Amino acid sequence: MAADKKDYQSVLGALVDHATLPSIINKLNKVSIATEDVPLRKAIQSVVRHLEEQWRDTPSSQKSAKGSLRPHLAKEPYKSTVEYCQRCIDSTKPQWQIIAERHGWGPKAQ
Repeated sequence: MAADKKDYQSVLGALVDHATLPSIINKLNKVSIATEDVPLRKAIQSVVRHLEEQWRDTPSSQKSAKGSLRPHLAKEPYKSTVEYCQRCIDSTKPQWQIIAERHGWGPKAQ
């Protein structure tokens, strides 16, 4: 995986990490704040909202338990976020080019 696609790698890493929900939410929020990729930011926000709902519904006695989201990655909103990140990582284009093209950038016509 290319080092320049760290935002996508960080999101995937947070989603498969074995950690508490607040820790996963924190990691995702850091990427959301740092990234310039608007679709990625929206996907992260959707996942974070879902995780916050899970956190609210978790009994107090289990709030400090570590877990993994791996079993949930086939369900929304995780599935579309994972697929988006994987498509971007698999792309031959660097991250800056993916973002630039979304903002209308393209090679000069000759």
